[in-house]
Amino acid sequence: MTCIAVIGTAKNTGKTTTMSAIMNASSTEGIPYGVTSIGYDGEELDSITLLPKPRLYFREGVHVATARECLEASEAGFSSVEMLPLESALGPICVATVSKAGLVIVAGPTRSRHLRITAEALARRGSRLVLVDGALGRVSPASVVDLVVLAQGASRSRDVARLAGECSAIERLLALPVKHVSMPGRVTYRAAGRSVSLGTGSLMDETNVNTLLQRLSEGSGQILVPNAVTCAALSALGLCPPGLARGKSLVFADGIRLLVGNCAERSWELVQRLFALGFTVWVARSIPLLAVTANPYYPRLDADGTYRDAYVDKQLLLRALREAVTVPVIDVRESNGRSLMELVYKQWER
Repeated sequence: MTCIAVIGTAKNTGKTTTMSAIMNASSTEGIPYGVTSIGYDGEELDSITLLPKPRLYFREGVHVATARECLEASEAGFSSVEMLPLESALGPICVATVSKAGLVIVAGPTRSRHLRITAEALARRGSRLVLVDGALGRVSPASVVDLVVLAQGASRSRDVARLAGECSAIERLLALPVKHVSMPGRVTYRAAGRSVSLGTGSLMDETNVNTLLQRLSEGSGQILVPNAVTCAALSALGLCPPGLARGKSLVFADGIRLLVGNCAERSWELVQRLFALGFTVWVARSIPLLAVTANPYYPRLDADGTYRDAYVDKQLLLRALREAVTVPVIDVRESNGRSLMELVYKQWER
């Protein structure tokens, strides 16, 4: 089973269109798959602009994990409904198989461990591919996935240079080198045969980091961070005296944990600062960026207070993104998901 998170950088950046394209291509090519979401998706209208949103259409035989309330409210029909011992924001999560094609509202788990359980339940139904609908603002649970597809678009910003810079930073954070270590449950410093743990698994602010820095000693050592790391914490780590930083390895669980603050460019800038101080920076598990999809659309607020469809120059956007990242940048509307599936096949061949 391969688990892919489709992560939108903001609302209306093409995440649902990307999800639909992969779903359609998988169905056409006969690949069994399942779908879930980090949080809630599938609404008919955008909650802010009130403009129509693309929705997820499920064909017969597709597996889905969503809140029981969403099954009852969806257009599709379901069979083999199984309750999981998990809760979503909209109630208990169920796994079901679509028995009548139609639109489905998807509201899935919001914690990493619960997402892993959900993906495994979909795999037991025969899903070779599990698609996770996600967003940069709620990305942390995606740390259990295998691959990421990033949906970038003008709804995030009409400044294509900014969009390109963000994609580049996300790719670099996800591509940090791997150091295979067993991650403890808490932030841990290991040096000279001793091990010191903090009372938390995350580095969230200056207070956490200062507690950690007080326990460092000169010479080699390893700092293991199993959970989220904010920009504030990375900034505080950057104040570490060079004498303490030299010889130290910082090992984060994965690159996803460095995206929690929704400030990828700043996070990458701060990681570079850690390198300059003398830290070596690693991740315990790689979650590669598979591709970026580009969406020139954005909702424009007019003088009368209503939103209307608008677009930046598509070719300019595609060119800027392709110059910024090393992975394929895809106009998902033109490729119909085939280009993305070809990339998945290449991963399976490795």
